Amino acid sequence: MTLKNGTDFKGLKPEIILGAMVAHDVYTEHGYVFCITSGLDGKHKEGSLHYVGMAIDLRTKTMPKEMVEKIAQEIRTDLNEQFDVVVEVDHIHIEFDPGNAVH
Repeated sequence: MTLKNGTDFKGLKPEIILGAMVAHDVYTEHGYVFCITSGLDGKHKEGSLHYVGMAIDLRTKTMPKEMVEKIAQEIRTDLNEQFDVVVEVDHIHIEFDPGNAVH
């Protein structure tokens, strides 16, 4: 596991840490280095759950597009409907959002 320099983890909630642990296992199973690139830091849309410690972004730049989709799907399967797992242009976004889950 690696952590991107400058990433702010202070204040991440236990629920999203659980999501990170599950995602770590999926990345490892496929031979990819698990790297959290954003926690409470960075610029995100207004109302983003990053700002309240309930979302993380994961590095995908070393993966082919089809592997990003496969890994995201496995993370979705291993988590429950309280988590959203979204493939963005340059990362996988995971958030704990039990009131608005789109699993």
